[in-house]
Amino acid sequence: RRRPPGRRAPPPGLRAAYRRLVERRGDEHAAAHAVMDCLGEVVWAAQRTGSPLPPDEMTARYLDCLARQASAD
Repeated sequence: RRRPPGRRAPPPGLRAAYRRLVERRGDEHAAAHAVMDCLGEVVWAAQRTGSPLPPDEMTARYLDCLARQASAD
């Protein structure tokens, strides 16, 4: 599937993490909120350091947060 110019692919593992969240939370709306919370956490971490995080580190932190959200009660 082709993407429009300038649009990037989601980080590898994001779709699987989202599916786990939907299963765990029971609906897409709650899973979407968890995804946004994790994105906010990663952006906040980058702002706190005062410099951008390397893309690999940002992706790892994002997916780690999603995994924690999926395993939380």
